[in-house]
Amino acid sequence: MVSVWSVLKLAARAAIWRRTPDPWPVGLPSLLISIIAVAAIRVGLQFVAAGPGGAFNPYGLNAIVAWLALEAVIAGLFVPPAARTTALSAMFALLFIAELAAYAGKVAVTLLPATVAWGAILNVASIAIFALVS
Repeated sequence: MVSVWSVLKLAARAAIWRRTPDPWPVGLPSLLISIIAVAAIRVGLQFVAAGPGGAFNPYGLNAIVAWLALEAVIAGLFVPPAARTTALSAMFALLFIAELAAYAGKVAVTLLPATVAWGAILNVASIAIFALVS
């Protein structure tokens, strides 16, 4: 449980561009938990987006697994080996929070009254969500 809090603390400090002095190293289980959490939120959001008529398609799960593996490998190339699992765990924790924030922003935009000009609102909202998550 200590490693989960240390990863979240490292991710929060990274989100506000603050350096973490001597981050607590975490192991492979923390990295796998972070990756599985991001995969679960992406699968869940796909089911929500599919609506009530949506059915399970293994292609979507395969694409999520492949994309997360690609993200981990490419990001891992830029991190020194001693801090790789800690940095990747923090990266995926931030990614989990960003996915939730982006989805919450999309839901908030759809709850606006129908009398508002949707084109302009959606354009501004998508730019704002991208800026907030970035």
